[in-house]
Amino acid sequence: MNKKELKNLIKKYHLALEEKNKEDQIKYLLKISEIHFNNQNYTKAEINFKKILEINNKYTNINYYLALIEIENNKTKNYLEKAQKYLEKELEINPKNKDAKTLKKKIEINNNFPLITLLLIIMNSIVFYFTFPEINKITLIKYTLISKNITFYKIITSIFFHYNYIHFFSNILILLLFGLILEKQIGSLKYLIIFLSAGIFGNLFQTIIMNNNFVLGASAGIFGIIGSLIILKPRLELKIFGIIKIPLILFFSGYFIFSNLLTNSFFQGNVNVGDLAHILGFFIGIFITGILYHEKTEIFYNWIIITLGFYLINKGLIIILKNKFQIIFLNLIQLLLYIFCGFILVYYGYKLLKYINIEED
Repeated sequence: MNKKELKNLIKKYHLALEEKNKEDQIKYLLKISEIHFNNQNYTKAEINFKKILEINNKYTNINYYLALIEIENNKTKNYLEKAQKYLEKELEINPKNKDAKTLKKKIEINNNFPLITLLLIIMNSIVFYFTFPEINKITLIKYTLISKNITFYKIITSIFFHYNYIHFFSNILILLLFGLILEKQIGSLKYLIIFLSAGIFGNLFQTIIMNNNFVLGASAGIFGIIGSLIILKPRLELKIFGIIKIPLILFFSGYFIFSNLLTNSFFQGNVNVGDLAHILGFFIGIFITGILYHEKTEIFYNWIIITLGFYLINKGLIIILKNKFQIIFLNLIQLLLYIFCGFILVYYGYKLLKYINIEED
């Protein structure tokens, strides 16, 4: 800090005070406050910013600085509440202040408690505990969906039942990872609407299409959560063990393919969790988020292309699985066609996504 410069500004401020020149008082107080703020002398900065508001309580950007000081000081229990009040005042004075809007939203996200995610995990865990290690035929008939016997309560209960521990733990892990992020981002009510809508309609669609197959699991609802998150934060990178960064698109593709291979590998008889439910759940998440956040809808079309690409890759991998790696010539052509076309669509869709002007919160 240049002490001479600061002393000079203080002298000029006192002179303006004697002359009762309010414009100059604000001008010099602002410079003094900014010097204190930049040098992390927040107490003096706060005093001087408040003096400006005493002269003109509609002066722009001052409440924003006071909010930053509250956050930086972090000394009181309700410092975030105080910061939020300052930001609300700032946005009343200047509704176009992007920095204040961004900071206010970050505080709101930080304050959101992921209650619904935790409740969903608890409910799924309780149900799984009583059906471990593998769900029986009587429970399937009572609580899961089948085209011959669709009832309202089964449409709900089917979401909370899992066929075995692989099915259960894979879903809970992804719900914990993505659910916590999304619920804090959009709030509990919107989050619950997306999860239930995707879970209900995804499972119901799979049931109608797949005759005589029991449909169960939270996967469709989880795909709805991923779909929503992909619209809100398409370039989100997840940190694995706090070190390795993985783009959300890669994580989504891995989970999409793994879930559908799981369906074809570890589910016996007429039990189904199905890729149709996953795809519909995913697009329901995208659709509802598009309604809630209109500015994000242009991303939707790219994800139609990307998801179709993953679906084709998945189809190719299922050919290998069903033939137990004994691929004949015709299977090989079909396999290569699926995987090649799938990769082209994913690459093209994601490349287009990079050129969209996305303003992430």
